[in-house]
Amino acid sequence: MYYKIVVNKGALLLANYLYGAPFLVFCGFVMGLALLQHTHPSIAHYNTTEWDWIRGALSTIDRNVGFLNWFVHDVPCIHVLHHIFPRIPHYHALEALRAIKPMLGDYYMYDDTPIIQAFWRDEGMHLC
Repeated sequence: MYYKIVVNKGALLLANYLYGAPFLVFCGFVMGLALLQHTHPSIAHYNTTEWDWIRGALSTIDRNVGFLNWFVHDVPCIHVLHHIFPRIPHYHALEALRAIKPMLGDYYMYDDTPIIQAFWRDEGMHLC
């Protein structure tokens, strides 16, 4: 099947459909998710006299993206943990998150708003 596409349409077209388009979709998803995790309305903004490493690390929010959590190894659910321990392997991250959540208390932030709704709510206010 791929051979016929390459012969009739060219290898570049096949590469764009098989690799280019999925790569752009995935990168767009990751960039949009990162934007939502760092621009949530409840995240505090610090000036230079207030900011320190731990306040900066906790200035993010974990999100639930439904079935996509499995596809991206639960990375949206462990973003706060990633900011505190950036080198922790993803296969221990959920366990570590469960361990540190009681210690973080009110400093741990989580939002399970669906992505499209959250994007409309959080980023829509920046467009005005």
